[in-house]
Amino acid sequence: MANNDTTLPMKFALSCHNPTTNAGVQATYNISSTVLALPLCEPNGAIPAQTSSTWSGLNNIVFGGGTPSTKVEFQLRYQDVGRVELLMSDKDGRMGTTGSFVSRPEKLVLLPSSMNTAKTPTSATETRFVRAGEQFSMSVQARMVGMSTPAPNFGRETEPVAVAVIATPAKIEGGGPLPAMVADRVPDDWFKPVTMRGSFGAFAGGTAAGSDFAYDDVGVLQLDAQLASRDYLGSGNVFAASVNVGRFYPAWFNVTVTGPMDCVAAAGCPSAATAPVSAIKTMAYSGQPFSYKVSAMGMANTVLRNYRLELAHDVNMGAYTAPNGTTVQDTPVSGTTKSVFGGTTTVPASRFVAGEASASATYTFPAALRYAWGSSATSWATPISAYLRAVEAAGGTTSRRSEPQRSRAAFGWCWAVPMCRRCRRRPTRRSRCRPRRSSTAH
Repeated sequence: MANNDTTLPMKFALSCHNPTTNAGVQATYNISSTVLALPLCEPNGAIPAQTSSTWSGLNNIVFGGGTPSTKVEFQLRYQDVGRVELLMSDKDGRMGTTGSFVSRPEKLVLLPSSMNTAKTPTSATETRFVRAGEQFSMSVQARMVGMSTPAPNFGRETEPVAVAVIATPAKIEGGGPLPAMVADRVPDDWFKPVTMRGSFGAFAGGTAAGSDFAYDDVGVLQLDAQLASRDYLGSGNVFAASVNVGRFYPAWFNVTVTGPMDCVAAAGCPSAATAPVSAIKTMAYSGQPFSYKVSAMGMANTVLRNYRLELAHDVNMGAYTAPNGTTVQDTPVSGTTKSVFGGTTTVPASRFVAGEASASATYTFPAALRYAWGSSATSWATPISAYLRAVEAAGGTTSRRSEPQRSRAAFGWCWAVPMCRRCRRRPTRRSRCRPRRSSTAH
């Protein structure tokens, strides 16, 4: 050990253990205020030969007199991931090493489809994202400190890494959830995970993507992510900052109509098993109330239980000439007077419970076509079929005429005034009179 300062020319190299090769990222090191780049790492955790280009050039390192160490500041920065080892050697081949250590990502970053505009905190008025059950794309990146691009070696480890996504109800102003998303939960369970389908593919260049993510209800989700193994090469878990995704909205409405009586043969109700459904099983008289149920549906053809409270909207009902049709049913007509669909023609949002709401309505022929005692049977109005369609009111998110697939009437109904030629009253289901084929059914 010299009493005076000693200057030794030294060189440095990096060796990659896991992943076993580099992804094109060079480490840098500082000697005092000088920043130098290391050559790309030696593969497979090997020690490079003294003549290998993996070594840096020689750098003069000053060792103070009477001490075996240097006070020169040395800072290594490797903007990629993996288990690596820093090697050093003097010009005579005497070597030292840090031993292997893990360079780990600072964080994971979730990147939903650019269609997503959900904010934090969220609200029930978020712009709609995708339909409930509709697949959407999302990617995830592993990033180093201060970097906006992914660490390219992430995912090339000897045991491939995977990322798990956790979905929970998103928080509104004040820290609570959207009430409609937790109406079936006790407060302690409000932020427990909900089921979201989908997964990421293999990592490439530090990024993994998936296009089959889907949530089978309405609302806004908070997504978090972590390593599926909860550990990166023995250095602990890596997490993603939360991101909100939504608003998910109904794919369509199913409308189930039930008339006060079963169809009779003479009513001539449609019976063909078509797609969409056009068969009609029940009937009602002109002006006679009938019941209907509106169900908010997802792409998986399941009822959306979260469609209630602030996530539900007023739903306008209309009568049409065909399932999913766009032609309003207003026949029969007497002169300029049309038949009228009445009763509850707008279902208020407050009526929806767990995605479904029930109401009643009527379909009334013009007064001139109503049955009168003594009138000829030939003057009776011909039975008609009417199919209900549900459309969210202005400001809603589903069921527009240009998108009939979002507003499916699962059942329709025929309207009729079935009358017997000699009956003194309208026939009921138990009536023995035989109505002409001018009755309507549903």
